[in-house]
Amino acid sequence: MIAMFKTRIVPLLAATFLSLGGLQAQERVEPVQDTPEMREKALARTEAVGTTVGGLNAEQEEKVMDMYMQVERHLAAIAERMSHQPEADRNADMKHVYASVDAFEQRQLNEILTEGQLDQWKAALGQQE
Repeated sequence: MIAMFKTRIVPLLAATFLSLGGLQAQERVEPVQDTPEMREKALARTEAVGTTVGGLNAEQEEKVMDMYMQVERHLAAIAERMSHQPEADRNADMKHVYASVDAFEQRQLNEILTEGQLDQWKAALGQQE
């Protein structure tokens, strides 16, 4: 009885779960494609950070730009998912999204900027240390 379970039932269950996983994978939305507008927004925000903190070195500039491109992709994906919701619901939900994006941005800048730059950034935002 146990041998039959192992040789027939287990492979059948495994095949069932794998096929269900394949169905779920087919339902996934295509990744967001970068657009010139996204790059322009990310570049403008990167330049704003650089101006605020007195300049970024090449490595910091690349990391900040990458971070803001991630933000743009995230916002575009959420906007696509919410596109069928009523406007009032979208606006209410986006408040939480923007709070999450702001927290992500701050965590990333905490890692990218030097201590002095971070002090300048926080001062410009009116944040306490």
